[in-house]
Amino acid sequence: MSAETQNILPVTILNAFTDDLAGGNPAACVLLPPALFASIPSATLQTIAQNLNQPMTAFIAPLSASASSHTFVVRFFTPMWEFPVCGHATLASAGALFADSARVPAGVQELRFKTPRGDTLVATRAPEGRVEIALARATLTELEGKEADELRDVLADVLGNTPVVYMAKADELREVLARVLGSTPVVYMGKADAPYGKYVLVEVDTLHLGELELNLPALVSLPSRRRRHQLIRLCSSTRNST
Repeated sequence: MSAETQNILPVTILNAFTDDLAGGNPAACVLLPPALFASIPSATLQTIAQNLNQPMTAFIAPLSASASSHTFVVRFFTPMWEFPVCGHATLASAGALFADSARVPAGVQELRFKTPRGDTLVATRAPEGRVEIALARATLTELEGKEADELRDVLADVLGNTPVVYMAKADELREVLARVLGSTPVVYMGKADAPYGKYVLVEVDTLHLGELELNLPALVSLPSRRRRHQLIRLCSSTRNST
């Protein structure tokens, strides 16, 4: 940073979706003064996110406040890119703020986070110290054709080695991924609409995602031309697999 922007910035790292220090989904929350949030270069935020090296870092600054609700502006960065929306980083940021009574008094029941795209993410206090968030609903469109082929190539690198066989039909793609995953077939692949346009959902028929052997360094090292969708969400299927 330049001399004008040298600051000691509060940083909190929390694990969302768990009360276990070794579980959940970690995110960093960096609280900025409003003037610094408005002026700091995106490249500097990206560097900070790289140094923190968390799956997602939320940079937030206070915008307005009332007796029951506080509003913040927010930007989300992985160590490599900026993202328009992130649910677990919103949850972690809200948890950090609700726990800080000096910044958010106990009477405040709602936190609102405004993104650069104009979306508003809402977090509320819940019983037993929990936090709930409300996000805009996304519509998924099943991948097919070239996009399905490209994602197949990415998943082949991440999930294991498999011959490159170009296909057009999603059904055929699932069969190849089923061979890559052994007895764990891919049920669905879908891309999201705005504001989640960089997300793709891959649904696999397993209840134990933690037991899958993923080659994550292969995903990070892929050339950008093969990362049309910059964030892949791997989830367990709740459907009947029969």
